[in-house]
Amino acid sequence: DGIFTEEAELRSLQLTIILLAALLMAGTLARAQQRPNLLDVYYTDERSHYQTLDVYLPARGEPPYPTIFAIHGGGYFFGSKLSLNPFASHFAQEGYAVVVPNYRLAINATYPAPIADMVCALAWTHAQADEHGFDLERLVVVGESAGGNAAALLGTANTLDTYLDGCPYSAPDGDWMQGVVAYYPITDLSTCDLSCLPARRATAPRRRGGPPGASAAWSGRAA
Repeated sequence: DGIFTEEAELRSLQLTIILLAALLMAGTLARAQQRPNLLDVYYTDERSHYQTLDVYLPARGEPPYPTIFAIHGGGYFFGSKLSLNPFASHFAQEGYAVVVPNYRLAINATYPAPIADMVCALAWTHAQADEHGFDLERLVVVGESAGGNAAALLGTANTLDTYLDGCPYSAPDGDWMQGVVAYYPITDLSTCDLSCLPARRATAPRRRGGPPGASAAWSGRAA
């Protein structure tokens, strides 16, 4: 009975943590939101709004800070870094530095543009670590939905250097990250039909005999 009770308590704690993270990602927690310490920083030479990032720094503690590189969702078709303000604010208040990038969306650019943008933003994070107090030994990539897909790609790719073409920052000497957290990620774009995409984007490339697929829309090729 004691073992069962301990397992139940542990399961309850795990569910609480998962629910808390989900609420933070959804922006539904009523907690004071923090303005970014750095807003709309360009991480490429293109000076595009889609290639900017925000940085949230803790008000307490001493650098270097454990750092979260947080990627927004939206099916690669919509969304922005602003949607993660509640998430970033929460963790900044808990002593973390949080870097939140925008990236080019499928309505304007297809693969590998979004991944290349996130790799470049991550390279920026490494290059700016000393100036802003990022602890690269405690750097974790977090993403939700399409951002979870991107986080998983960043964490499992054999090399990210190939995505740096045109990026003004170089690859780090050591590891790009120390961990990945992917919340409800898209893991197989080939199985994602129109239901995965925003309704207003029904003009995406169509599969043979079926609705447009996320894979075709994202890659720019018919599935």
